[in-house]
Amino acid sequence: MKLIIASALLAVVSAQIYPLGLVRQYPTSQPLLPSPVPTYTPLPSPLPTYNPVPSPVATYAPILPAANAPGVAIPILRLENDAAPDGSHYQFGYETGNGISVQEVGDQIAPDPEAPLRVRGSYSYTSPEGVLVQRSYEADENGFRVSGNDIP
Repeated sequence: MKLIIASALLAVVSAQIYPLGLVRQYPTSQPLLPSPVPTYTPLPSPLPTYNPVPSPVATYAPILPAANAPGVAIPILRLENDAAPDGSHYQFGYETGNGISVQEVGDQIAPDPEAPLRVRGSYSYTSPEGVLVQRSYEADENGFRVSGNDIP
């Protein structure tokens, strides 16, 4: 008996009965709205045709990639790298085929392994305008200082 009452109660609740005995109904499809009809415009007649005209083949000099173009390998002419096993000193430098040159030396300020390094170095390269740019720098307990031929 309890099962019958529970089933009836469930049916009443799920039917969602509204006033006047109407059952709530939802639209099952979207209403059809008028859509614009595309217009047809005929092509001009007669249609133009493609008539290729042979032209003499010109020979050109080969285009060589620029030294700084992506995918072009630039040779390393010199590479030096030396470091003390305890980390108290290091030195490195390199020079590339496109004129870049870098040198740097670092030394510990004090014998303590946690002491900061004093670093001195320089680098040079040729700018896109063809000017040789040279810079030198030093970094220590007083900060970073840089000088160069293009820095006022």
